[in-house]
Amino acid sequence: MDLHKQRNSLEEKFYGLAQDIVHSHELELYDMEYIGAQSLLRVFIIDPKTKSAELDDCVKVDRAFSEPCETLEWIPDNLVLEVSSPGVYRNLKTVEHFEQARGELISCTLIGDLQQQNKEVPKSIWKSKKLRGELKAIKQDNILMDIDGIELEIRISNIKKAHLDPELKG
Repeated sequence: MDLHKQRNSLEEKFYGLAQDIVHSHELELYDMEYIGAQSLLRVFIIDPKTKSAELDDCVKVDRAFSEPCETLEWIPDNLVLEVSSPGVYRNLKTVEHFEQARGELISCTLIGDLQQQNKEVPKSIWKSKKLRGELKAIKQDNILMDIDGIELEIRISNIKKAHLDPELKG
C-alpha cells in the first residue's frame, strides 16, 4: 500500500476543486476517486464533528459542483458525479485515515509474509492474508495492531487494502 499515492494532473485538478467546494460547506474531503475511462468522479465527505455525512451534506456538495462543471473547460462534458459518506467500513488509504482510525477495529488484506517482522507471533496469524484487530498505532512505515491480545507490527508496504471493520450492534 502506498500512503503517498501521486495523482495525475487531471486528478490533481479534481482534488483541488473538490477540496475547495467541500471546505466551503465546512466539511472535510475524506477521499476522492476519478475513473477516467468512465468519466466518474467519486467524492467522499465527512463532517469533522460527526465523522460522517448526512444526505443534506451530500446534496449541497453535489449542487456546488454544478457551476464549475458548466464553466471549467477541463471538466469532461459527460462527467458522472457521486458524492457520499465514506461509510461505516471506510477504506483507509492515507496516513490521516489510519490516524483517525486509531483505537478502532480494522481489517487488512496482506501481501507477503509477516514472519520476518513478528518472530514471536503464532504461525496461524503471520500466515493469514486477512487480519482483523484494533489499530493501536501508526509509526513511520508500520502499523501496530492488537489481534486477540497479540500485538502485531505490520509494514504498510505489506498491506494491500485496509478498512474500518466495526462491530455493529443490532
